[in-house]
Amino acid sequence: MKRIVLVSMMCLVAIASTAQGISGRVIDEQAQPMPFANVVLVSRADSAFIAGVVTKDDGTFSISTDKQDGLLKVTSVGYTTKFLDARTGNVGDIQMQPDTQMLGEVVVKGSRPLVKMKDDALVTTVEGSYLSKTGTAGDVLGKIPGVISNHGGVEVLGRGTPLIYINGRQMRNQSELDQLSSDQIKDVEVVMTPGAKYDATVKAVIRIKTIRPVGEGFSFNSRTVAGVNHYVYGLEELNLNYRTGGLDIFGMAEYENRRSRQTNDSRQDTYLQSHYQQNSLMHYYNKNQMLAGKLGFNYMLNDKHSIGMTYTVTSRPNRQTSDYFTTMLIGQQTDDQITGRGKVDGDDIQHIISGYYAGQTGKWSLDANADVLLQKQNSDNLTFEDATQGDNRTVTTRNDVKNRLYAAKFVAGHPLWKGKLEIGAEGSYVHRTDVFGNVENIISASDTKIEENSTAAFVQLMQRLNKLMLIAGLRYEFLDSRYYEGGVKMGDESRTYSDLFPSLMLMYPLKNVRARLSYSRNINRPAFSQLSGNVKYINRYTYESGNPYLKPSYRDNLSLALNYKWLTGMIDYARVHDYIITSYSSYKDDPTIALLRKDNARSYDNLSLMVSVAPTFGKYHPQLMVATQMQNLEVQYRGETKKMNSPMTIVRFNNAINLPFDSWLNADFSWRSAGDTENIHLAQSWQFDISLYKAFWNDRLTVKLACTDLFGSIRQKATIYSDIREIYLDKRLDTRNLELTVRYNFNPAKSKYRGQGAGNDVKSRF
Repeated sequence: MKRIVLVSMMCLVAIASTAQGISGRVIDEQAQPMPFANVVLVSRADSAFIAGVVTKDDGTFSISTDKQDGLLKVTSVGYTTKFLDARTGNVGDIQMQPDTQMLGEVVVKGSRPLVKMKDDALVTTVEGSYLSKTGTAGDVLGKIPGVISNHGGVEVLGRGTPLIYINGRQMRNQSELDQLSSDQIKDVEVVMTPGAKYDATVKAVIRIKTIRPVGEGFSFNSRTVAGVNHYVYGLEELNLNYRTGGLDIFGMAEYENRRSRQTNDSRQDTYLQSHYQQNSLMHYYNKNQMLAGKLGFNYMLNDKHSIGMTYTVTSRPNRQTSDYFTTMLIGQQTDDQITGRGKVDGDDIQHIISGYYAGQTGKWSLDANADVLLQKQNSDNLTFEDATQGDNRTVTTRNDVKNRLYAAKFVAGHPLWKGKLEIGAEGSYVHRTDVFGNVENIISASDTKIEENSTAAFVQLMQRLNKLMLIAGLRYEFLDSRYYEGGVKMGDESRTYSDLFPSLMLMYPLKNVRARLSYSRNINRPAFSQLSGNVKYINRYTYESGNPYLKPSYRDNLSLALNYKWLTGMIDYARVHDYIITSYSSYKDDPTIALLRKDNARSYDNLSLMVSVAPTFGKYHPQLMVATQMQNLEVQYRGETKKMNSPMTIVRFNNAINLPFDSWLNADFSWRSAGDTENIHLAQSWQFDISLYKAFWNDRLTVKLACTDLFGSIRQKATIYSDIREIYLDKRLDTRNLELTVRYNFNPAKSKYRGQGAGNDVKSRF
């Protein structure tokens, strides 16, 4: 059977190769390649459409045709349409000229749209745009349509946390976005519906491509950050690179020292025969450090084969001190008052070794990746409580977690008819131990272990049928998860999963509007900490734990995206099964003690709408995004069904102004209305950020002065409804930051690392 399939594929390729074609390259007025330009072959007699393509990243195109007579029509927004005689073979470079029009006293010069739809992604051009002057990759993502940057984290509207790749290599931690300068980025691709070659847990993908480096020899760049919120904090980073011939050796060292504070004002209502109310005011003081290092090499054997390896080590020592005051009321009468203080000391040490091979054999493209991850986390927690009615307590806990991951992934691609066929396989092994102890035996000790073996195989086909582009894929995943307590395998908590995940994407231009319709099925597997049976002590009335019985959540997504010049719109619908939500239940049948953990909810629907406009007015570059999310989730609250369906609206208005001396002012406003998400009702929130950016010496030195949350307006107010409890939380963080960032580049050259990583879904669960 395999031979028959292989012979059939070879025959199709041979047939396709016999067709004559027209090829060439489209360049702009500065002789730079023009990606995404439309090249259409039309009839000389009546201008009827014969065939057409979109140019690749390097500006090249190829049209398969048997026609000997016709015209090539080349168009791109912001450029004058160009016609030339068509002939078989290579027509060489086709140079386009900007389209400039005089309107009264105003000169309007055409420019390439900031956002375009290409294959499976919405592509935002950064190189040559105002986005290259925003600071870091994290700053850029906060201005991408459909992407929300939230207190250092990144989310894709309606999809949650994305998998982020930088030049084909998976981003390991959030700090990598700050390590990458915005002027080094070529473009950003946002994939709302990842295909079969991505793990089924991945609901969105962001691919960041950097500008191709030139030159050889030694180079380095440094980044220094000094800032103040309530405390002074700082960061220092140094990147080294040596390039000669096909060899590229690189290294990185980074140190960060940050302090912050947080205030939580909460109220917990428990409705039994009597009304129990717990009011707490908590203050947290955090000190976090990060020490990171990276070494690696890439070696290009020739133009078709390259190998590489990296070793990354990260240590995150942290300390948190806290104090709190809690009042317990029963029937509006004070029953107890607790004054407490606590201290947590911890560390998270992680080692990652990654290797890759990328090559081409004949028409086959080959990519192989392997990863080893070793992680050790420890936490010592000491809490003192003084009570007016109950007993005074000292609670001492210790938690040690060790993770091991071995993963490999292989992908092969081959041209097929008018597109490409990709096949691949992926496998991983996870070993996790979690040991928890409490000296005073107030909380039960535990010793758990999780072992997982997972394998996956996929096939994905991309075809261009005239104007229609189709991507169809199917992925199979098998997961064997074994859960142990005290060395004994637990039958109910150990599970085996075997699933198929289809995906389909159709893209078709409706005149000047690009339209894309897509469907995919995803799975959300619980994080390992959510499966742990350990119980964390918050205070004598509130505990927190994992849930070994937690099931994965499945999600069916249907999405429609539209793109016209500087206008982008999206509609996304999802049917979610066994969604994982935050819940409160009673601890060991004691209704006065609330146990915070994760549980599976009923199935529900979620709808997201988004419109983004990004025109250009000379030196002024505004960008407005308006989005709405709504759900129809039902939860059980006080013996009744409560509907959580209040829509939530997000407005983001970014403004970039090119000032004299080529400096840039960015003023960004964002607002989120009140609304429901999961079983949580969020209050409205808004913020205003402002920054000034200036580059010197041909971008070798860049300086950015920024103030985040200028008016200190961010407040995280939320109400959680669960079972017999209602929990209100008002969280205040050090969100107002004044920060100065200085970068210096010497003979800049960027790594050629082309690895994409393996076991990416499992890493996110650690």
